[in-house]
Amino acid sequence: MNKLLCRLVVALVTASLVACTSLRTVVDTNSPQAAPASSESPLAPGDVVTVATTTGALTRLLVSAATATSIDGTQVDSKQAVHIELADVTKIERREFSGIKTLLLVVAICAVLYAMTVAAAEAALASNI
Repeated sequence: MNKLLCRLVVALVTASLVACTSLRTVVDTNSPQAAPASSESPLAPGDVVTVATTTGALTRLLVSAATATSIDGTQVDSKQAVHIELADVTKIERREFSGIKTLLLVVAICAVLYAMTVAAAEAALASNI
């Protein structure tokens, strides 16, 4: 029983080290809603995005520059320089850290660890009586 409890605790503690992310659509030309007018680009140098083009190709890209008409960057897998015109883009997605999801995950893991500890302590007390 103690080995199983130790393994569960190690598994839960390891899971608590994981950060939650959300996939956020930056540009979607198929969306019926128009993108809000903004003077600044929603992309910044250093962003890692997934770009879907009209040909159906998906490219993971480390953005080096973004203008109103194009995106320049380096492919994450092959390290090749890429220039993509926004007219050829159907969707751009960026993975972002989600603090709320991570907080909820950590609280849930701590609650499970607490419940397991209380149950183990009660079982140990019951066996000593």
